[in-house]
Amino acid sequence: MNFKDLKVGNPVYILESAGTFLKTNVYYVGTVSNIGGVYDNTINNPYLSPSLKKKLIDITVSCNGISKKLTVNADKDIMCDAAIGLTIATNK
Repeated sequence: MNFKDLKVGNPVYILESAGTFLKTNVYYVGTVSNIGGVYDNTINNPYLSPSLKKKLIDITVSCNGISKKLTVNADKDIMCDAAIGLTIATNK
C-alpha cells in the first residue's frame, strides 16, 4: 500500500538504527495519527520537467507515546532517512 492510500489508524512498520560504533536495530509498529492531502513538490525550477516533480504527503506517525511528522513520497510504500536512522514502511 502506498503512503497516499493510508488512513488514520493504519499500522506502519518502523525500523530504527541507533549507535555510532555498534549499530542496534529496533523494530516498532506504529499507527498513523494524522494524514494530509497529496501535493506537488514545490521546486521553482522552470527547466524541471513536470514528469520529474514528486507527489508528497505529510503523515504523523505515533509510536510508544511519541508522534513524529514526516513528509514522504506519496507513491512509495517505504521511506528511508539515514540522517535520523529511520525506515518506515506500510508493509512488513
